[in-house]
Amino acid sequence: MSKMLITGGSGFIGMNLVEHALARGWTVSTIDLAEPVVDAHRALWTEIDLLDAAAVSGAVALSGADVVVHLAARTDLQGDDVAAYDLNVAGTKNVVDAILGIDDAERPRLVNVSTMLVCSYGRQPSGPDDVDPVTPYGESKVVAERCVATADDLEWVTIRPTSVWGPHFAGGYRQFFDRVLRRRYLNVGLRPIAKDFVYVSNLAADIVDLSAADGALVCGRTFYSLDQPRYSTREFAAAIAEAAGGRSPRSLPVWALRVVAAVFDAARTVRLVANPPMGRFRLSNMTTPCSLDTWGVETMSTQPRVDLRSGVIATVAWIERCQVRPDRSVGS
Repeated sequence: MSKMLITGGSGFIGMNLVEHALARGWTVSTIDLAEPVVDAHRALWTEIDLLDAAAVSGAVALSGADVVVHLAARTDLQGDDVAAYDLNVAGTKNVVDAILGIDDAERPRLVNVSTMLVCSYGRQPSGPDDVDPVTPYGESKVVAERCVATADDLEWVTIRPTSVWGPHFAGGYRQFFDRVLRRRYLNVGLRPIAKDFVYVSNLAADIVDLSAADGALVCGRTFYSLDQPRYSTREFAAAIAEAAGGRSPRSLPVWALRVVAAVFDAARTVRLVANPPMGRFRLSNMTTPCSLDTWGVETMSTQPRVDLRSGVIATVAWIERCQVRPDRSVGS
């Protein structure tokens, strides 16, 4: 039986990956500063700061892992510069160094989870080295990818998720679901805009498939993870509304939303709101078409993927359970 060590296993993607890997027969352990909110995951978890190189090295060696999935990262876009994302840069280096400290014959594969934001949103890169991040977060992930790719004697594969959603999520797409469910959401523009999303279980499936794939097929390569067939934000919102028994959201012209975004940006500047639902950067992403090439990750697939409707139904059900459960354990 194969062993998987997950950094950041207590996070949104990590929780889902733990469940998926266990279901696929892997022996799983996790390291994270945060305690898992899923009761069953606590026995798998060790509290470790990825910036503590010695602790990371010890954890990797003790795990006996065949694969290390590196998920732990700071993922918000609020940092002022790359230095604010030291977890992504120094943390990745510590993971790489820890793996290289294992004897060659027992050295685990590294599955490095990056982000689509190593490139400006909506642009299809010509290859993994064709990057142009526009945020400090994206820049930090470029540095992390290069740290992985330039390490000698490391068996690695990088996966860049697109916009991830599903149970246990927070932030922008949780707000998106909440607004649609409360009938406070308006479609951006009067026509559908092509987008790339990935349901978190489908991302977990891609990660597990890349973990188990023949090294000759995947190692030293970079892939994008996204749902297929693709769907627009308009279709996404309609599916959420349908799952909740409501009508599809109405639409608002882009010019009107630009005014709303400017107001929210101004409110954030003077600290009237800390995390507004709309701003110029978010609106730009919402109105920019995105249609990335997977670079062949689907050829590694061994499991059926979850479709939009099924994923939305599962996510709405999870949201409803969270609303009636006051305790920390949010289930799986």
